[in-house]
Amino acid sequence: MVPPLRPFRRAPPPLVVDVDGGLLACDPVRAGFRGLLRHRPGAVLCALRTDAPQRSFALQDLLAEPGAPLPRLPVRRAAVDMIGLWQRFGAPVVLISLLPEAMLAHLRDALCPGALLFGARPSRPLGAADKADLLAAVYGQCGFDFLARAQHSWESALLARRAMLAGLTPLGKRRLLTGGVRASALPAETGSDMSVLLRAGAGWEVDWTSAPNTAENDLAAARPGTRRPSQDVSGAAHSRRGRAGRS
Repeated sequence: MVPPLRPFRRAPPPLVVDVDGGLLACDPVRAGFRGLLRHRPGAVLCALRTDAPQRSFALQDLLAEPGAPLPRLPVRRAAVDMIGLWQRFGAPVVLISLLPEAMLAHLRDALCPGALLFGARPSRPLGAADKADLLAAVYGQCGFDFLARAQHSWESALLARRAMLAGLTPLGKRRLLTGGVRASALPAETGSDMSVLLRAGAGWEVDWTSAPNTAENDLAAARPGTRRPSQDVSGAAHSRRGRAGRS
């Protein structure tokens, strides 16, 4: 007798969250420099003259100085709720940002523990095109869901299976649908009641030479950590942790 066929169950695709305007309701580098302008105006103006991919590392150096004020950044409530939903169903969540990986780790532990990280490294800055190239190398096309701000994330959104974008216009939605991407607009933030402190990453020792610098090894990069960062989120309800590895 032929045994009955078992239903094929496929693991849900990962949710890739662009921190820069997607999880955070602002550009963290611009907001960080704005918060430091009164503290170190000369150093901030000097840092803004550097190449754009290196500005996040200049911001990290300024925030690491003793007495530097830590900017408090608004968080999108809808993005946090969506991350919790994905984790509840066991889907991996990946944070991607132009922030250095040690700074991104603080935001991860405050907002969505267990998420994987794609942060900037000295040898791998992450601009908009760089993010798209990295996601294409790791997941291919239609291999992930994407949550971001519509501005500066179009290349990555076109690679996704489903794109949930803040600031998505009707014309942009039609263009994504024409490209085969299921698109939806995140609700507009009318004054977020959640915020998180942007920290320099002090207390985290990142060994950039622990693995070859390839996209495949980024998923398995060793989590740095001599101690857990402080949890500075205001009013964030932590979701239940799901599986945080790639299926």
